[in-house]
Amino acid sequence: MRRRSIPYAAMACGALALVGLGSLAAPQARASGEEAYLQRFAGQWSASGKVRENAQASNRQVSCALEGSSSDTGAAIRGTCRALGIFTRDISVELRFEPQTGRYSGVYNGSPAGPVQLSGTRSGNVLTLDATWPKEINGDRAATMIIRNPQPGRFTFLVVDRVEDGGPIETMTNLTVAAL
Repeated sequence: MRRRSIPYAAMACGALALVGLGSLAAPQARASGEEAYLQRFAGQWSASGKVRENAQASNRQVSCALEGSSSDTGAAIRGTCRALGIFTRDISVELRFEPQTGRYSGVYNGSPAGPVQLSGTRSGNVLTLDATWPKEINGDRAATMIIRNPQPGRFTFLVVDRVEDGGPIETMTNLTVAAL
């Protein structure tokens, strides 16, 4: 069977590792506080939801099987996402927390467009990341990833994008992720 790609599904699932990352006041306090959040990524995860490949496409139902790991200043997750029972995509994401700035940075691998650069901060239970594509998707190179993590073991993941200059912001990815 020939493998086919799911650009946004893969990106969305790769970004799942971003759940619960964040920042506190002082660098040392930030580092120790973030370590607890980063530990939430260790273990097995499943995800399901809807993904749009681009602004013109309709939503596709996807599911993902993921495995995460963490350290005191970073997290990684790897896995496979599947759509329509046939299309699969291997994904990975690696993130680093920078205590001096209170920011997260990293890279998502798995998009046919190439590595996606990630950068952002956490406020409460919400992590907001700027995603910068290596080439244009939906008319530009920028999107926003929003991870809401109100409780350990479960979170939601959104990718939103302004798909045309001056147009509305649209949801491209909407996934629910749960620990196994």
